[in-house]
Amino acid sequence: MAYTLDQLRAFVATVEGGSFRAAGLTIGKHSSTVSEQVANLEIDLGVDLFERSGRGIQLTEEGQDLYEHAKPVLRESDFFQAKADSLHQDHPTKFTLAIETCLRCPEVVACYQAVLEEFPGITLTVLNGDVDQVYAWLRSGKADVGLIPTNFQGNNEFAYSRGFSFAISNVVSREVFDEGASMSAMTLRSIPQILHSFMLNAGLEEVHRESHRVLVSNNANEMIEMSIAGLGWARVPTFLVERHSQYHKLRSFEVDDARQEQWWSELLHNSGRRPDRAMRLFMEKVKQIPNKL
Repeated sequence: MAYTLDQLRAFVATVEGGSFRAAGLTIGKHSSTVSEQVANLEIDLGVDLFERSGRGIQLTEEGQDLYEHAKPVLRESDFFQAKADSLHQDHPTKFTLAIETCLRCPEVVACYQAVLEEFPGITLTVLNGDVDQVYAWLRSGKADVGLIPTNFQGNNEFAYSRGFSFAISNVVSREVFDEGASMSAMTLRSIPQILHSFMLNAGLEEVHRESHRVLVSNNANEMIEMSIAGLGWARVPTFLVERHSQYHKLRSFEVDDARQEQWWSELLHNSGRRPDRAMRLFMEKVKQIPNKL
């Protein structure tokens, strides 16, 4: 049994186009050439893929079964060709991204999707973790680029660049506090505060701690869940709160009519490394994300 990729392409295009003429327009060949390639494939396989009549062609049961197997063969072939082209053109072959969990959003997905579209043969790995994990992955070489929330303390090991800004909200369960959009500092201190662990690890607890009792989490999404459960109040990205399915159970509030806080995302990579094309493209795309204010 000997068949070619061109024969498979002609067959798949005919199935999807419904005729040899439509298939020819899709793959850039004359309809008679497509018809001949499909006929030769039928001979090579020993089965009829289509029933032919004066009214056109009809896919057979065997043809339907083989079509479902032919599609992945062509996809793998295209991937193999893209991989070979990337090696020939000296394109990056691997890209590993480390994203702090609170910055996961469709806009960031679109940024690394752009890398896949530009370099189809690249192997993409996306890691999610807290700030400390992102730093560890970069130090070990496991990740190429990191994306973290506001870095309050710089580190000479890494090169930083600013991404999109985002608003921060104070949130608490409505069962704990539902008396308006403002809370007094005295009332706030009586409610446990759910603090992000990177604040503690960066030595910033005194600056950001406002309650007598503190609970700690390394994940902003978990902090929202803890707030919904009535365990305390938290300061988290507004866009995370607004897209939560149980947003209605939370009360956003200001403290004594204070101004709304704003953070930003930061891109980072090892300072001793020159970013390759995949790294540069991702970072450029992130910088184009509109602010979430």
